[in-house]
Parts: sequence; C-alpha cells; structure tokens
Amino acid sequence: MIGLRAALVAAAASLVPAPTALPSAAPTPPPHRQVTFDYKTFRAPMVGDESQIDTFTVEFGTMTLTFSPDASVRGTYRPDYARPATVKGKVDHGTLTLQVGGTTFSGRFTRRGFALATSPTQPFTGDRLWGQFVRAP
Repeated sequence: MIGLRAALVAAAASLVPAPTALPSAAPTPPPHRQVTFDYKTFRAPMVGDESQIDTFTVEFGTMTLTFSPDASVRGTYRPDYARPATVKGKVDHGTLTLQVGGTTFSGRFTRRGFALATSPTQPFTGDRLWGQFVRAP
C-alpha cells in the first residue's frame, strides 16, 4: 500500500509544472547617473487589527521617479482614481524620502521596489506606500 501511495504521489508530482524562477530584483538607482523608473503603487492606512475597521481607502496607481546623481528625486504619482500629484524627495544612505503632494513618506528600497510610511503621530495612524518596479522607460 505504501509503495502504491508513493507511486501515485510521484505520478501526480510529474504532472505539476516545475516552479519558475522568481523575477529578478528591482534595480536601485545608480549613484552617479540620472535614471527614471516606473512603479505600480499601493497606498493604504496603517492599521493594527484589520477586523476592527469598517472601511478604509486603498489607493492603487503608478509613480514615475527620476533619480539624479545629487541624490534628489522628482516625479509624478498618478492614483488610478484621483488627480496626479508632484513627487519630490531624496535618497540618503539607503533611505528613500518622498513628498507626495502634501504627505511625506520615508522608508527603504526592497527587492521589488520600495516600502515607505508616514511618521505616525499615534500608534496605527498614518499611511503606507509600496511601489513595485515595473520598468525603466
């Protein structure tokens, strides 16, 4: 019986395609030349216990950022269902700080793009902003 079970498991495993390799990591801006990258974005409020929230706004969009050799950043944030906002910021020792409209986010680059947050005034307040690298136009 054990041999039959092992044979069935092996047969089933042969029908499942092998996992594909993970996509390569998102590029980080080179320090000595200007580059422009596009990101898909996800903006949401910081929350402690999601089950205690009746409703909250999640915003999807795109962001185009130009990184300059002087560590400055400029660009445009385009939410899917709102007006575009100007983005400006800087990169300082691996920390990315962006001002999106009137809101300042700070965080780090990740393997897929960036993860940023506002500085909350109280626990579980403020916003988070994630960007996943799409392409270099």
